[in-house]
Amino acid sequence: MKTSVSPFLALLLLALVALNPIACKRQGSTKTFNDGEDGRQRAGARIVFKGRVLALAPAPGIVSGDIAVYQLAKYHVDHVCMGFLSSDEVVVDYLILNGDELASTKVGDTVCVIATGSNKILARWNAPGIREETESVDTYYIGEPPYRNSDSRCECS
Repeated sequence: MKTSVSPFLALLLLALVALNPIACKRQGSTKTFNDGEDGRQRAGARIVFKGRVLALAPAPGIVSGDIAVYQLAKYHVDHVCMGFLSSDEVVVDYLILNGDELASTKVGDTVCVIATGSNKILARWNAPGIREETESVDTYYIGEPPYRNSDSRCECS
């Protein structure tokens, strides 16, 4: 008797594993399933960190629709809670859906950031002092609006 898995079921299982927001740590290791074999962040992997806002790009004044519109924020990373970052500074792209996803966030705030790494982005946005047009980007971090550290949605302990 031959057993096979339907392509739909295989795709569904793959999606569930890839989108699992829980940091699954291997016993005896500090790496999570988000880490690539070389210790670098894999595209599609979730990253969670506490950090201080160093710079915010102005709200673009339009929302995403026919084109993807992003607002940028630059952070100093104080503590990585899930995933891997190779630098203590990171730029996060926030997809604009309501006009100003970062309205309640100010330079100097310490926040909890949840983002997904990607080696591609729908539309690249730059901002002086945050990401320059000439800068190459290996990994884009697309973020949810940042949370206050005391927010229960923050996955940092």
